Amino acid sequence: MIFHLGELFCGPGGIGWGATHADIGNEEFGIVHQWANDFDESTCRTYTRNICPNEPESVYCEDVHTLDIEKLGAIDALASHATTFLWLVQNLVLKGNMDHCTHTELKC
Repeated sequence: MIFHLGELFCGPGGIGWGATHADIGNEEFGIVHQWANDFDESTCRTYTRNICPNEPESVYCEDVHTLDIEKLGAIDALASHATTFLWLVQNLVLKGNMDHCTHTELKC
């Protein structure tokens, strides 16, 4: 099975590179890049060069607070930097936005 990976706060691509280059000795299983997001333009260019040079449109260089998740492709796995956890705590727990979210939908 091939898993499609989405990344928030992707940085220059360390997680994406490791995931897409992992080899478990079975060609039936693998991870492919689906989309990524970061705020910094230089970081997004580096990620694109490292992970998806033929798909630059799959890297969304914008603020995660305004990222339209409806435009993102379907994924099987979500990876993120530790910053994501801090963002979740700040926006969901501390601001009391939990009633707008479910465990399957991060749309706050």
